[in-house]
Amino acid sequence: MSEPFDTETMAELCTRQGRHTEALDIYRRLLQSAGDDQTRARRVRRIAEIEAARRPPNPPSPRGPLPTPGISVERDGDRALVAWSLPAGTTAPALEVALFVCAAAGVEVRRQILPVAGPRGETAVVCGGAVCILVAAGRIADGRFASLVHDRDS
Repeated sequence: MSEPFDTETMAELCTRQGRHTEALDIYRRLLQSAGDDQTRARRVRRIAEIEAARRPPNPPSPRGPLPTPGISVERDGDRALVAWSLPAGTTAPALEVALFVCAAAGVEVRRQILPVAGPRGETAVVCGGAVCILVAAGRIADGRFASLVHDRDS
């Protein structure tokens, strides 16, 4: 069932404001009520475009070389570009990301542990709506994250 403000115009406003999840939700509800093939095809195409736009791209390299251990986080709209450098031989390397988001009940902290492929690398993290981002690089030991270095967006 559609909500009162489920229109393509509202979905596009959400998209322009970086509220991609809301835009996708609206387009998906509108897709269910599409009356003809042309409208359905247009909405499917727009959903795919919004999903592709919100996927983190291959991030550009952060400014300057990182010390070891080192981490850098730079905010770019609703994404954070994270680069890390851990000592060679670090087993089970991982990132811990904490997003601080304003919610109805106050500030909410959303934490996630992201295993990474190696002791050095770069990635982009979707952080739409976060007022602050804290990122730590370290390793997973005995099922727990052990931080070696941390940074926050500026």
